[in-house]
Amino acid sequence: MRGLVIRFRAMLHAAEHEDVDDDDHDTPWTERLRRRALRFVAQRVAQQRLLWALRRRDSARLQYPADLDAREADRRHRLLLAQASASHLRWLVFDALLLVASALLAVVPGPNVIAYYLAFAVVAHYLSWRGARRALRGVHWALEPSDVLVELRRLAPLDGAEGTQQLASVEARLGLKHLARFLRRVTPPAA
Repeated sequence: MRGLVIRFRAMLHAAEHEDVDDDDHDTPWTERLRRRALRFVAQRVAQQRLLWALRRRDSARLQYPADLDAREADRRHRLLLAQASASHLRWLVFDALLLVASALLAVVPGPNVIAYYLAFAVVAHYLSWRGARRALRGVHWALEPSDVLVELRRLAPLDGAEGTQQLASVEARLGLKHLARFLRRVTPPAA
């Protein structure tokens, strides 16, 4: 496991420092494939970074929309953490079994890309599961109501220049550099 974690950290470092917008068609296809793989890794890492960080925390702050009751905010965040813990544990077991089975591909010449991916997935799910479990059992949560999050909820359906400008303002006040891009990715298109 230690060797997997060391290789995972090296791949994570490369993925975080890769220029994710660079996709020059004059570049050999193997290099483009490598960059796409690193982009994939960077996206997965971004999704799990909070859970990974919570593995080593004793306390954390939860900001929630001010128009939501504190007990309800706490209930919702604990439910999300419990779901994340269960999901990552299931995927950890599944991917670990597949990783063991991928040893059969070792006889095929060349790099075992499937095993590399599964090793990455096993480590990522393990770290996420540990973080979610620690967040539920060992982290003291300070709950803070936020008026900015109430405003953000109202902005979600806004489109066009006005919505973009208001979202940029909220993004700056929250200190979240890529909030607009994140919301575009996770918000379903307006009907």
